Amino acid sequence: MLFNAIALLPLAGLALAAPAREATAMVPRAAQGEIQPSAVIGHTIYDSYPNWCYPNNTVHIWHTGPWPDKGASALYSFTYPDGLSGKQCWLDFTGNQVSNPGGVQIDVFSSTTAPSCSGGSQANNRGNNWGRWNVPVSGQATWIQTYGGLSRKTPCKNAGEHEWIELVAAGDSSSLQYQQSAGQGVRILWE
Repeated sequence: MLFNAIALLPLAGLALAAPAREATAMVPRAAQGEIQPSAVIGHTIYDSYPNWCYPNNTVHIWHTGPWPDKGASALYSFTYPDGLSGKQCWLDFTGNQVSNPGGVQIDVFSSTTAPSCSGGSQANNRGNNWGRWNVPVSGQATWIQTYGGLSRKTPCKNAGEHEWIELVAAGDSSSLQYQQSAGQGVRILWE
């Protein structure tokens, strides 16, 4: 038996010396560009407070529950630029969030009209559920549920057309605070 084990040792060395399989297929492909939101607006959940425009680049989405249900969602307005004809677009979140040390899940909805923080507007104009993100403490969110919209790569809209989106914290007690700026936060990526 010892003889058989000694005879197999050189073969084990060959297996260990084999080149490692490249993991590049696991790394998300980089986009050619991004579309930053033209507006980020706060919206209260289950309260009658007017929407507010975020005065700086820090966005805070939160939810407490189950009853009384309180929280704030974020409404985004995007405008497609020239030059995306024939390109593919999708929604992305990348960042360093400071609220939940274990990460958080966020539901993503379309909105039926442009969000507003003027004139006492309280509307979020929620449309279709596009899916749910798992947002880690740092890095890129992953879609754990997808129902359509920009949760998948889809042909980009024409120049001047819009996307209106609402992000809502999922669960009974969750919070997401992050910076919205070039290269981070919520953006539409394209290739």
